[in-house]
Amino acid sequence: MFDRKDGQKESLGEVYGAVRALFDKDNILGNLSIGDRKNECPLQAADLLVGELRRNRAGHESKVMDILKRRRPLMIAFPTDEEFRAHVKNVLENFKKRKS
Repeated sequence: MFDRKDGQKESLGEVYGAVRALFDKDNILGNLSIGDRKNECPLQAADLLVGELRRNRAGHESKVMDILKRRRPLMIAFPTDEEFRAHVKNVLENFKKRKS
């Protein structure tokens, strides 16, 4: 789900379609949906998490991040585009192996 912003719907659709075409042959990513962050809880949760990640990255205390780290192993990364593409490709390949 993406936040609704003027003029971005078409470009988001194009980018999402390209990502699905390149990496999602098994159709696991689902559909693109666009909503208003004022009304959509998933967007509000994403905003909260990004804010906490930024605080944590800047060296500030974050109770939310502390709780998340205690409950599960948590890897926080800031990959380059190339690293992110390689990671997505690897995740999808591993998913396909487990599925077959």
